[in-house]
Amino acid sequence: MASSCPAAISSALAAISTPSPPPPSLSKQARFGFSTRSWRRSRMSSDRSPSPPLPDRRVVVGCGSVCVDFLAAVASYPKPDDKIRSTSLEVRGGGNAGNALTCAARLGLNPRLISKVADDAQGRSILAELEADGVDTSFLVVSKEGNSPFTYIIVDNQT
Repeated sequence: MASSCPAAISSALAAISTPSPPPPSLSKQARFGFSTRSWRRSRMSSDRSPSPPLPDRRVVVGCGSVCVDFLAAVASYPKPDDKIRSTSLEVRGGGNAGNALTCAARLGLNPRLISKVADDAQGRSILAELEADGVDTSFLVVSKEGNSPFTYIIVDNQT
């Protein structure tokens, strides 16, 4: 999949580094900033001097799954081999990254998505819904092969 991603995505992902853990020779107080023997109130962020202002156009980058959710409501869950009808059906976007970035867009942030969908009906609807919600999909890879993911979710009206 990395070969199908634009070079900008690969370089952005390579630039991300995780901090290394502290050496095990340090004491708990040095590693965690407190002593396990005596508890004291840690300083709250409001106790400190004000932080520098955040930039006006904050960017939130998400990398993960996007899909189409089919939410079917039923009167009650069926027993094995029972046939029932759904009382309603909703089709909407889903996936962890898609949901989180849609929330970020609704909060006024500038979300960007790194993900992959297929060039099929579900993929086009995912792309259209994310763009309508204000998510930057310019880093979304659209594959000519395969199927975009979808999920069936059955909701019981009794509970």
